[in-house]
Amino acid sequence: MTSQSSPIRVDWVPVSLWPGRLGLTFAPGKKGGSLIQAGVVHDRDLQADLQALVAAGVEVIAP
Repeated sequence: MTSQSSPIRVDWVPVSLWPGRLGLTFAPGKKGGSLIQAGVVHDRDLQADLQALVAAGVEVIAP
């Protein structure tokens, strides 16, 4: 699975406790085999994933 074949996406969570938005996504730039999906290998491009997140409106990334 690559950044080109499966573009990163953000699932926005509705919150009303603070201003702004909370989004969930998988690890940008992920490399290696999936622990959940047998046979799936991730070979994502960190720069492409981060650019896509910025384009989606992401301003802060937290672990």
